[in-house]
Amino acid sequence: MSDEKPEQRQPGIRFMGIDLIDVVFRMNGPVPEQLRFGLAFEMVADISEDGKKLGFAMTTDLFGALKEEERPPINFKFAFVARYEADDDASVSLEEFARAMAPAHVVPFVRELVANITSRSPLPTLSIAPINVVALIGDGTADLTIRQAKKRTRTITEDDVPPGKAGGNGAAP
Repeated sequence: MSDEKPEQRQPGIRFMGIDLIDVVFRMNGPVPEQLRFGLAFEMVADISEDGKKLGFAMTTDLFGALKEEERPPINFKFAFVARYEADDDASVSLEEFARAMAPAHVVPFVRELVANITSRSPLPTLSIAPINVVALIGDGTADLTIRQAKKRTRTITEDDVPPGKAGGNGAAP
């Protein structure tokens, strides 16, 4: 038997939860007979200073990838934020995870929201086919920004706390 450790197949990233933080659904006219949609994605990955936590925000516009003249009179935009934590022995960095795995992990939440909202509206229930978000990022169709937290260069002092906010809960501004 060898003392070698078997190759780790899991990324070592834990899913901590996901929140729907914004949703707009507004019909500004009659439902077209032929309804097309084209998803537009904007994603921001915020990695903590210690490289152990990731906040991954995905903002989606259901009709955002269509030309202006092709868009139906419907506004359907929403945003999710997923939270992840890396184990000490994670096999991928949070930046790698944000580029390749987090987008694919969040898409099923997008799919469910679109089907749920459209099923409760005068629109036909829309089902989103499988999407390769990583390919969309690669070809420039979807945007991904990765931000690494910077180390603070100064300490917050009492002078930074607005009058009437000092004490109480002890939270920094």
